Amino acid sequence: MIKKISLQVTPEKSNNKSYLLKHIANRLSIKSKNIDHIEIIKRSIDARRKIIKINLIVNVYINQKFKPKSDNHIKYQDVSQKEKVIIIGAGPAGLFAALKLIQNGKCPIIFERGKDVRNRRRDLVKIMRENTINENSNYCFGEGGAGTYSDGKLYTRSKKRGDVNEILNLLVDHGADSDIKVNAHPHIGTNKLPKIISSIRNTIEKYGGKINFNSKLIDITIEKNQIKSIILSNGTEICTKKIILATGHSARDIFYLLHRKNIKIELKTFACTHIDSIIIYEPLTINSTITHTNVLCFGDSNGTALLEIQGSSAPAGTTSVLNYCASQPESNMTTNIENV
Repeated sequence: MIKKISLQVTPEKSNNKSYLLKHIANRLSIKSKNIDHIEIIKRSIDARRKIIKINLIVNVYINQKFKPKSDNHIKYQDVSQKEKVIIIGAGPAGLFAALKLIQNGKCPIIFERGKDVRNRRRDLVKIMRENTINENSNYCFGEGGAGTYSDGKLYTRSKKRGDVNEILNLLVDHGADSDIKVNAHPHIGTNKLPKIISSIRNTIEKYGGKINFNSKLIDITIEKNQIKSIILSNGTEICTKKIILATGHSARDIFYLLHRKNIKIELKTFACTHIDSIIIYEPLTINSTITHTNVLCFGDSNGTALLEIQGSSAPAGTTSVLNYCASQPESNMTTNIENV
């Protein structure tokens, strides 16, 4: 028999197996010897009060042997001779795009403007000790992306975009602590993340993919509205019909490049409700040819919204302030797009 229960204990006792065994036995009014195994399936911290508590959700195996569940490990295939797809950027998006391509029988070729995760560390040391910055290898650029040496947290509020456990299992397979599959807010750890990134790179290369460092994209050749090739900073031109841009938010030069090539960039929308006032500042121009910005806003039940230009109160180089007064629930609101 398997019984799922939740309990709250102090941090000191959360990893004390003998204490948990006695506590759970008393809770279920059974003898400790009848409990064959206690499986922790979720762990979170409650720090809302002075005394911190650990919340646990556990499966209690009563007079039943515990059989570890076999994780669904991802199966890869050799794609060295398969169709090649170019990926720009070796951050989280680029690395996971490469793994997904291998799963689907395509060969990923990654071009990363920065250095590999090990050599990148030396450039970070120079920033701290010598105040010298390598514009292509720093906290923002390089293998692993911006969070490799400054974060390591795993967090998502999305529950509809796929199986999160697949990602957690993949990270554990590449060296992460298995606790990330249990903790409510998992944290790989900045000290552990570089080795995990290296392990993911090894997997990509093992199955036929390739990662090129110190390879900065500077141009995209387009003919008859179709991508023909990419050009790197060293002058190399690589023919391709398919590109995945995984450049992150700091590669501003890529956005300028896309604008020059008249490649459309979709606006990321945002929604708001029950808010008295919103102030949004947008750059006035990217260059002399852009004189407006699209603002997505929500109106009331009549489909109206208050949009006001306040150049005198806006910071220099900004265009507008969107004041929006709403008291309607989101279900009664309609979407409007205004050009400022």
